[in-house]
Amino acid sequence: MDIPVPFLKSLTIPADQLRGTLVQVPYVNPGAPEFGFTVNVPANWDISTYPEEAPSPDLSPRLLLHASPDAGRQIELCIFATVLTREVNPVDWADGWLELGGQGIVHARTWKTEYGILIDALTHAADRDVKGVRRFMTIKDGPRLFVIEARIRAEDAGAANFVQNVLLAAIQSFALSRATKERFAEPFDMKALPGRVPLVFPFPSSWEESEIPDAPEGGSGLLLDNAGAGSILVVSAPGCDASEEIEDAALDRIGARIDVKRMDDAYIAVPRSVMNVISRQGIGQQGDAMVTLVTGRIETPDVSAAAILVAPSQDTSPQGFAIARRAFEVLVEEMQPAR
Repeated sequence: MDIPVPFLKSLTIPADQLRGTLVQVPYVNPGAPEFGFTVNVPANWDISTYPEEAPSPDLSPRLLLHASPDAGRQIELCIFATVLTREVNPVDWADGWLELGGQGIVHARTWKTEYGILIDALTHAADRDVKGVRRFMTIKDGPRLFVIEARIRAEDAGAANFVQNVLLAAIQSFALSRATKERFAEPFDMKALPGRVPLVFPFPSSWEESEIPDAPEGGSGLLLDNAGAGSILVVSAPGCDASEEIEDAALDRIGARIDVKRMDDAYIAVPRSVMNVISRQGIGQQGDAMVTLVTGRIETPDVSAAAILVAPSQDTSPQGFAIARRAFEVLVEEMQPAR
């Protein structure tokens, strides 16, 4: 989308000048104190908080704070929150948020964190006759997901720059009253791949696991299943430089029930401090449904492993895809030899 609004990555109003116009606002929710926070907003704006709103996984994100400089609400700053029941990347969750608001991304940046991939995006209405832009960012703490969003109902670059400064100041000052620093939205257990060189990795406890027959000698294999909405096959063998062979055998095993259409030749290296990981992805067909395939080849001097993700396609089941991809990401990035 080509609109005359730049995506600001830092404050363009001098910090001391902006700071003098801001006031710290507390949000307190007696029924859900874990959603309390403080945030800085312009002092001359009308500010409303909604302490009776209790974020819930069964509801759309709840509006907790609203601020605007004018009665017509041509410019707004809003803070929403929801509860996640499954561990997903906020960047995947944001796809539904964009759809809910009828928005498309103009510019975006992401951060890879222990809490998942956070997103900061400038958006425009998918209906180009609707004027204005939005800028939002996600913040995650365990199952709590917050969205800080600024809106302007005109395509005026100067006003949009101002409201982005307001948003960036709000993001920089946002602080949870009861931050738990929980990484995941659901319980995770440490899973183990026994063998001559055992491997361990964190994984959602809600997934079912079963050992596979004919695992490599001195290694082992597990099939992890998310109630039919995604599965991961992970196999290990002693020694180095065997992950490609393990990956090929795992794909052959999966090929008995899935028609593998394509695997990308472009390999993606995942930096790790303990083990080296190479990942690639492709597509397959299971019955009438298209599925996403992602592989991870894992190597150390003492052990090799491979993991194969079979997930619903993002178009078929956005939530199933997001849950499965996040579980796979944690597995391949955090697998390590048992100590």
